[in-house]
Amino acid sequence: MRRTQISKIFFGSVAAGLIANGFAIAAVQDPRPEPPMPASAKAHYDRARAIAAGDPDLQFWMRRSDFCMSPMAHDVFADNISRAVMKPAKIADNLYLVGTGHVNTWILKTSAGLVLFDTMHNTQEAKDLIEGGIRELGLNPADIKYIFLTHGHTDHWGGARYLQDKYKIPVATGDWDFLLADPVKRTAPGSPPDDPQAAPAKPVKDVVLTDGQTVTIGDVTIKHISTPGHTPNTSSYIIPVKVNGVVHNFAMWGGTNFPRNQAGLSKFHDSLHVFWNAASADHAESLINPHAFFYDAFEKIEAAKTARTNPFLMGEEKVQRTLAMQDECFGALWGWFNVLGYK
Repeated sequence: MRRTQISKIFFGSVAAGLIANGFAIAAVQDPRPEPPMPASAKAHYDRARAIAAGDPDLQFWMRRSDFCMSPMAHDVFADNISRAVMKPAKIADNLYLVGTGHVNTWILKTSAGLVLFDTMHNTQEAKDLIEGGIRELGLNPADIKYIFLTHGHTDHWGGARYLQDKYKIPVATGDWDFLLADPVKRTAPGSPPDDPQAAPAKPVKDVVLTDGQTVTIGDVTIKHISTPGHTPNTSSYIIPVKVNGVVHNFAMWGGTNFPRNQAGLSKFHDSLHVFWNAASADHAESLINPHAFFYDAFEKIEAAKTARTNPFLMGEEKVQRTLAMQDECFGALWGWFNVLGYK
C-alpha cells in the first residue's frame, strides 16, 4: 500500500472535521510503499476495535489517533494537518481554545486570572492568535498570570518569552533541559514543517515541575504529571474545569508523536500508564491535547452548537476506554517497529 492510499484511509475522517472548521487540506504525494501489516499489530488493533465496540466516538478516535496508525501513515496524517487559524472557542465555563488546526493554546480562567497551556510557534502567533484570540473571547490579555508548557518543541513554547516579558508571569514545565538545549528543537518528526523564520527567543527558566506537583492559582489547583517519551521530560496535566458550574477534571496529554526507536517507545508507553493512572486517580472525565485535533476537539466544537450536553465531557468510563485503546495501539506500534527495523 502506498502512502497516498494510506492518506485516503486514515485522513478521510480528519478532513471532515477540519473542513467544517475552515481548515484547508493539502495533498501529500510519496511513492514509498508501506510493508504489510504485521500479524502482531493486527491483533492489537482488533482488541482496540473491540474496546471501541459500537461507540461511534471511539471508532472515530481509532481512525484519528497517532498511536493507531503505522509510522508511515502517521507521517501522512501529520503532514496534512493545516495551520489555518481556528475561530477562538469557549469550551466550558472557564476553558477556552485558540490557535490553528495544527497546534493550540488552552486558556483556563481562574479567580486570579488566566492560565495558558502552551504558547504556539513564535511572538507573532502569541500576539495575533493568543492575545487576539483572548480579546475575541471577551477576555483581557492583561489578566494572563501563568504559563504551563507541555514540552520543549518550539511549536509549544515559541510565544512564551514575549508573554513572559510583557506580563511578568511565571513559566512552568518539567522539560526545561530539553527546551534550553542547543540547537533549538523545532517541531517533532512527522509534524508540518516550521515556518521559514529565525528561531524565537527562549523563555527564561522559571518554575521546574516535578511529577505529582500541584500549583494553585486562585480557585484552581493544577496537577503536573511527568510523561517522558515525546521529549525527555514531557509535562502532562490534570486541570479542573467547570461545566455548567460543576468542576470536572480534564486530563491533558502533553506530547503525541511517538519516538522512532524502541527505547524511546518503551519510555513513552510507560508514560501512557503513568498518565492513565493519574487520570484514574483524579477521576478525569475528559481528554485534551495542545494538538487539539488529537482528541477530536474541532468535531466537538462543531457538535456543541446543537448538543444538549457538553461534548468535551466524555465521562470517566469513556476516558478509561480511550486510554485502554491507546494502550492496545502502542502494542501494535511494537509490531510495526519490528517490521520497519526501528532499533
